[in-house]
Amino acid sequence: AKLQLIGNANELCAGNAADGYARSGHHIAAGRTNPGPRVSAMFSTYGVGELRAINALAGLYAESNPVVSLVGTPSRKAWAARRTMRPVHHTLADGRMEVYSKMAREITCAQAKYHEFSTPIQALEAYDEALIHCMTQLKPAYATIPCDMFDLEVRSQPLEKKLSIRLENIDAKFVDSIVTGIQSKLHSSRRPILIVDGLAYPFDLISEARELSQYMPSAWFTSGKGIVDEVRTSGWVETLSGPTEYSSSADLTLMIGPLSADTNTAAWSAIPHAPSIQFNADNVVLDGHQNVGSGKMVLRHLLGILQLGNRRVWMQNATSHNRTTTTSVHEHSPISQDDFWSTMSSFIDPNDTIPLAKGTPLSFGGPPPPDVQVVASSVRCSIGQMLPAAQRIALGKRCVHIPGRTILFEGDGSFQTTCQALSDIIRCRLNVTVFLVNNGAYTYERWLNGMEAGYNDVPAWRYVDVPEFFGAHSPDNKYPVTSARVKTMQELEDVRKDKRLNNGQGLKVTDVVMDPQDIPKRAKAGLLRGRDAVMSGR
Repeated sequence: AKLQLIGNANELCAGNAADGYARSGHHIAAGRTNPGPRVSAMFSTYGVGELRAINALAGLYAESNPVVSLVGTPSRKAWAARRTMRPVHHTLADGRMEVYSKMAREITCAQAKYHEFSTPIQALEAYDEALIHCMTQLKPAYATIPCDMFDLEVRSQPLEKKLSIRLENIDAKFVDSIVTGIQSKLHSSRRPILIVDGLAYPFDLISEARELSQYMPSAWFTSGKGIVDEVRTSGWVETLSGPTEYSSSADLTLMIGPLSADTNTAAWSAIPHAPSIQFNADNVVLDGHQNVGSGKMVLRHLLGILQLGNRRVWMQNATSHNRTTTTSVHEHSPISQDDFWSTMSSFIDPNDTIPLAKGTPLSFGGPPPPDVQVVASSVRCSIGQMLPAAQRIALGKRCVHIPGRTILFEGDGSFQTTCQALSDIIRCRLNVTVFLVNNGAYTYERWLNGMEAGYNDVPAWRYVDVPEFFGAHSPDNKYPVTSARVKTMQELEDVRKDKRLNNGQGLKVTDVVMDPQDIPKRAKAGLLRGRDAVMSGR
C-alpha cells in the first residue's frame, strides 16, 4: 500500500487538512472513475488529541467528506481493567475510558474499536467494514487502536482482496418511473431553474450538473460555485446570493447536491418558492417523497431523453442575469471588498483550486475560467478551516498530478486560528498562493452584532514576515517564497502582474489591507437579515 505520513502542527489542523485532501479528489481533472470517493485519514492521540480534532470531524460529517479518524489508545489490558485500576493518563480519571468514542459516535457513520475483538483479524475485518461505510455513506469513520496492537503481525492476504463497495442496485423500471415523473413536470414548466449546491462535489454529480446546465437557466449557492462552467454555458447563469427576478418567478426548481444552509442562502431567502426536485447521492426527492436510489443514475437517464427544443423555450424566458461587472477605480484608491473580489476573478486560471475562508472571501465573484474548483464551507463555517485544508489540497494535487494552482483567500482572524498550518506548507514545500484579507476585524460579526465592539477586533500581525517566522528560507530557488503588502488598487494590480507572485510555484503570501467595516454589497442583505434575527431572538 502506498502510504505517506505527513504530520501536522496540531490535531485541529490535521482534521482540516484531511478534509482538504478528500476534497482535492473532487476536482474535475481528478477523473473519478472508481466506484467510490478519495478517502483521507488522520491519526490522533486518545482523548487529548482526538478532542482537538473533533471540531473537524463534525464538519466532515456535516458536509459529507469521507475521512477515517484513527485514534491510538491505551493498551487492551488497560481497557479490560478500566473499572478497577488506577487512572490512566488522558482519561477522565473515573474509569469511563469509552467516553471519547461515545462523543465520536454521534458524528461518524461507523466505528471499529480494536480492543473489543478477541483476535487482530476480527478487528481488521471490523475496520474494513467501517471503511466501506465511510466510502458509501460519504461520512467519517472512527477506529481505535490500542498501543499494544500496533506491532502485531497479521496475514497479508486480506490486503490482496479489494473492498466490496456495494453500490445500490436499482430496478430499471423504478428509475423509469422517477424520470417519467420528472419529465412530466419539466414538460409543463415554462420557467425552470437548476440550482447546484456544494454537495454535488462529494456526491460525484459534477458532470451531470454541467450537462443539465446547458438545457435550462442555472444558478448555484456559494459552496456550489465552479461546478457549472460559467464561461462555456451559453444560457442564464449566476450565483444566488439572494432572490433574483428569475429565481423568484421560477415555476420549478431542480436542485443538485442541496445543503441549503442559512449561511449559504442569505438566511434561506435565496431558495426559490417553486416546487423542487432534489438529486442526492442515494435518493431523489420528488413531490415531497424521498425515493431511495442513485441520484446520479436518475440524472444520467434524464439527460438521455431531454430535448433541445425545451432548451430554447427555457433560455428565452430567462432574460436577466447578474454577472459581476468590474467598475473603474482610481489607481490610488484604497482596496474595497467589491473592487477586490471583482478584480481577483481575472487572476484565476483554468484548473485552479480556490479554497474560500468563511466571511468576506465567500463573496468571490465573477465567472471563473473552465474547470476551476471552488472549496467553500456551506454549513460548518468553522473559522480557520481553509488554511490547513489548502495545505492538503495542494498535496493532493501534487500526488496525482492535478494541474492548476491552489489559491487560498483567507481572512486575518481565520489565519490567526490555524496559522501553524503555514509551517506544514513550508515543511512539505507545497505550492500555495495566499491572499489574506487584513481588515483587523471579524467583519461579518461586526455587522451581525457589535459594530464598534472590541471583541470583534483582530490583533495586528506583520503578515509579510510570517513565512520567515515559520521557517521559510529566502532566497531558495527550488522553493521560492514571496510576500507582499498592498493597500491600493495600483499595488494590487502590480501584484497580479508580478510573475514571481502569480506563477503558483512555492509559497506566496499577499497581505491585502482593507477597511474593518467594509463588506461586499452582495453579502449585506443576508447579514442584515441575520442581524435582525439575532436582535429579535429568532
